[in-house]
Order: sequence, then C-alpha cells, then structure tokens
Amino acid sequence: MPGAFSKAALARRRWIGLGFAISHTVHLVALVMALRLAGQMPEPVTVIGGGFAYVLLYAMAFTSTGTAQRRLGKWWKRLHRFGIYYLWLIFVLSYLGRAFDPERRWIGVIFGSIALAAAGLRLTAWVKSRGARPVAVT
Repeated sequence: MPGAFSKAALARRRWIGLGFAISHTVHLVALVMALRLAGQMPEPVTVIGGGFAYVLLYAMAFTSTGTAQRRLGKWWKRLHRFGIYYLWLIFVLSYLGRAFDPERRWIGVIFGSIALAAAGLRLTAWVKSRGARPVAVT
C-alpha cells in the first residue's frame, strides 16, 4: 500500500527490526524473571517454539547490516523471510490460543484477528504483485 507512512517505514525497516529485537529481549528477561520468582517452568513446546523464535530474531538482528547482507547473499533474504513468517506464526498461535481461555478470550480474539488480517493483507499484496487475478466463481 504505497503512501507516506509505508515509504517512511520501509526506509527505517532496519531500525524498526532492531527496536523489535531489543524490546523482545526486555520481554524475555522479564518473562524469565517472573517465571523464576513464581517457581514455574514453561511447557517444553513453549521453550522449543519460542526459543527458536528468539534464535531467529537474534540471527536477523545480527545480520541486519549491509556487510552481512552481502556476505550471506541470497541466504540473507531467505533467513529474514523465514524469520519474519516464523515470528508471525508464533504470535498467531499465542493469541489464538488465548481465544480459548475464558479469562483472556478478548485479547486472543482481538490480537489474533489482527494477526490473521495482516496475513490476509500480505497474501493480497503477494497475489497482486504476481499479476494474478482472482478466479471468478460462477
């Protein structure tokens, strides 16, 4: 969606990504501290899925320089594309899981819907960029 906002965001995408990595590092530290203070252990699926998300997040942050981009070549784009979609998937699963918890249902419904809408927008942009036309149902 061309416009002043998307143009400005695109021009600052590296800094937006690094800010995302920093804020989620703060989140991770706070989460670990809260779990330790409560004497709780997260589920193994959370540690594995979320841990891999953090590995990808840091890999993308550490390779967000022009030098890393040149050295990795086509693998830079693959890493970042896979990482973005994996992080999106973790958010979607996290929010949609809350939709089934009566105490957190509205959080899950609202933010899960936003995450799914973002996927719809991305899919629409991808189809449009390919020049494909929707199939007419008769």
